[in-house]
Order: sequence, then structure tokens, then C-alpha cells
Amino acid sequence: MGRRWFQIALQEVNISAFIARLRERGDPVSEFLYGGLSKEEQLLITNYRPSAADARHTEIVCLEAVNRIMAGPCVYTDARFRDVVLGTESQSWMPMQAAPPGIYLANLNRCLFRMLIHLN
Repeated sequence: MGRRWFQIALQEVNISAFIARLRERGDPVSEFLYGGLSKEEQLLITNYRPSAADARHTEIVCLEAVNRIMAGPCVYTDARFRDVVLGTESQSWMPMQAAPPGIYLANLNRCLFRMLIHLN
């Protein structure tokens, strides 16, 4: 099955920087995403080296895991996003945060994720 429109593609992300952010877990959102990974996925993230022969495999597994998390319940909480200024697109989808998992909620999660990966 191909990528769905609301999923993040590898070329949209500086994946090495994102994996480093997940590994550091220096903010509540990264901590949440890392906690949503399986033990095997966490091990891949912990041992990830961009120049390693298996780096691409880890990058793909990481992105698939994040897409899986985004397809679930809303990632937004006031505490988790307390230091994040939401963009216009994310704000427009905020009424969907109480929606059951599905396309609208996945789009909100995607907007939040895309905004976060572009923050420094």
C-alpha cells in the first residue's frame, strides 16, 4: 500500500536532525513521539548514525513509526505544546482534536508534526 496524502514522506524531513531530536528527547513532543516507538524502533534511533550502511533502513522505520503515531489519537495537549506557537494551518484544524482517529485528526497531527520538524 502506498503513502497516504496525510503521511510525511522522507524527502519532506531532514531525517538525521529529526532522529537526533527524538534521541535527545529534549522537549515534550519529542518525548511523546519517542515513547510511542516500539523498543526495537527506540533501539534503532539510539544507535542511528547517518553514515552507517543501515542508516536508510532506520530513517524509513522512524518515519513509518511517526506516520503510525499520527494516524492515532490527537498528539496535541496544552502541556506538550506549551512552548510552541501554532501556525495558521494547525490552528484551523484544532477543532478536530476531539475527533475519533481518522482523516481529519490525522491531518491535524500532520500539521502539528510538520510545524515541529521545521522549528530550530
